[in-house]
Amino acid sequence: MDRNSSCGGSQALEYSERLEQQKQELESVENQLATAQKEVAKPFDKEQELTEKTERLSVLNGLLNVDKKQNEIVDGEMDEGEEIPARKEKDLER
Repeated sequence: MDRNSSCGGSQALEYSERLEQQKQELESVENQLATAQKEVAKPFDKEQELTEKTERLSVLNGLLNVDKKQNEIVDGEMDEGEEIPARKEKDLER
């Protein structure tokens, strides 16, 4: 048998096996794509709950911001128990 023909046959077998493996992977990915497309088409079953909680969060954030602004505007004085932060001394070398 010719040495070149046996190598060529071996390579053809390897390519055939790789081709079959790639076809199986492609089929698997196509199935995953089909499944994902079905899931995306489904309505979001928690949409109402998400909307309600998002609205509630917006209201609470607004209340927190209003309270913060009122405390800053009232008189510019510090609240009772609030301390001035201590300054850190810098180590300066000369």
